[in-house]
Amino acid sequence: MKKLFLSLALATAFLLVLASCVADSPLDIADDTAQPTHATQTQEFAKTQDIDRNSLARTVDFSTSSNEIRTEYFHADWQSYRSTDALAAATERYIARVKVLDERTQLINSSLSPDLPSYKINTVNRLKVLEVFKGNTQPGEVIEVRQIGGQLDSVNLINSDFVPLTVGDEMVVFLGGVDPEEYKEFPDAKFAVVMNPKQSFYRVPSTGVNIMEQRSETVLESIIPEGMHLSGLVLTVGDMVRIAERSHAE
Repeated sequence: MKKLFLSLALATAFLLVLASCVADSPLDIADDTAQPTHATQTQEFAKTQDIDRNSLARTVDFSTSSNEIRTEYFHADWQSYRSTDALAAATERYIARVKVLDERTQLINSSLSPDLPSYKINTVNRLKVLEVFKGNTQPGEVIEVRQIGGQLDSVNLINSDFVPLTVGDEMVVFLGGVDPEEYKEFPDAKFAVVMNPKQSFYRVPSTGVNIMEQRSETVLESIIPEGMHLSGLVLTVGDMVRIAERSHAE
């Protein structure tokens, strides 16, 4: 009889332990309050009515922080052009030889929708126009180009496609953007934007010399940061002469 009671007691204890394990199983418990341990990542789909209309489909923003500086990251998918003629035809604002005058960072609203503002830190460079191949500008005028990215106060926005420009450098630029006269109610529409970071900036063969006066086969090298893949375009002085002739004939 004692053996029977002992067996029943052991069986009961085994069942209680088994039930406890099942109740504590993560398969049966959903913890809605759990917090992620990695940096939060969000996706923002580009609006069709945006100044950065060459930036396609997807931008990704996620952030990390330290005690002093919060770092945010930005990436966009850009339209790529297979030829210099295609790039020139798509360039809406300026194709010009310029000199970089200075640089600043500021918040800029890139949205053209009054109800959906989109403010981001931008680096703005003032450029003095030296030679014009296409666009409504003249030598001696100053234009401004902006690129998303830069540090403002305690926030550092890192753009994977950002191309730093050096004050004092001369270069040929391909810059787009909407017509500021058409969008006067949006003050930030005045800034020109890159057509594609890898295809918008080119070193001049010789500073202080007009492109049109140089040998037609001379190559203008693309200005891209170390580690960024090449654009695939080869731009020559002959291309610039052809672009200028077509623009003046229109």
